[in-house]
Amino acid sequence: MGSGIASSLVHEVGHQGSVLLGLIPSLRPVLHEQGKRSGDAQTWQLFDRWISEILADFWSIARVGVV
Repeated sequence: MGSGIASSLVHEVGHQGSVLLGLIPSLRPVLHEQGKRSGDAQTWQLFDRWISEILADFWSIARVGVV
């Protein structure tokens, strides 16, 4: 299996892992609070919107490395 395919597969596993571990619901309140405290709420709203992809990418990089 090529590294690009492995990275994509592990990325999808990262989505499942994030859901099973409850990471997304546990991070959303933190992101909302940070958005309220910072002067740049729009940036934190984008993090909130993309948190699932960020976690899946982090999982993929942690398992496969940068490919």
